[in-house]
Amino acid sequence: MSGLPRRTPQANLVSGTAEASPLTGPQVSRAPEEVRGRLTNLRRGIQQGRRAGAEQANQPGSQHGAQQPGFDSFGGRTDGNGADHQER
Repeated sequence: MSGLPRRTPQANLVSGTAEASPLTGPQVSRAPEEVRGRLTNLRRGIQQGRRAGAEQANQPGSQHGAQQPGFDSFGGRTDGNGADHQER
């Protein structure tokens, strides 16, 4: 050990001194139907975006979404053997 004192959990606490803190922030209660509708709209929007992106990537002459050979999707180099190397 490096000579540091050992910590004793909860040794500095005094019982009865903690106050209940008031709830802060917005307290919103939504109906299950409203939440379901919002999530359905979100899912529908994500699907539409993915479809539009796939259609754009499949158009002739479009390089959008295509990876350069030798690079992974994060811009790191790959040697083709599954080993990724990050350029510095």
